[in-house]
Amino acid sequence: MPLKTSSDDPLQLNLTPMIDVVFLLVIFFMTATQFAQVERAIEIELPTVGAEGATAATPDQPSVITVLADGRLELNSKPIEPDELDARLRDAAIDNPDHSVLIHGDARCNFQHIASTLASCRAAGIADVGVSVETVADRGSVVR
Repeated sequence: MPLKTSSDDPLQLNLTPMIDVVFLLVIFFMTATQFAQVERAIEIELPTVGAEGATAATPDQPSVITVLADGRLELNSKPIEPDELDARLRDAAIDNPDHSVLIHGDARCNFQHIASTLASCRAAGIADVGVSVETVADRGSVVR
């Protein structure tokens, strides 16, 4: 059996897949251009800000209630009486219904003091209450 040394059929390049891809790209860019024109046709007036980096309002910071080992209370690092705490929490809840409270309780205090503080938050209508604890594995971290 003799071996063929020449090829009868010349090599051909199949362009069909490349043409399909080009047509898909053309369709994509045509539709993307149409969307961009629609967005440019919408007339809106954008808000302006005073200075670079200035914000309109600062986000509400949570009130931090510290319950000391002997049961004394501090609100944002200032000593406070339990009756006054109730009134301040009510005022904060009236000013901002989404106000939050973070309670730092000393591990040596009676849990009744923490429970009373939680009851004050509930009576004031504050739903977002967190209690900070220290985990054994991660000393120094705050779990909320």
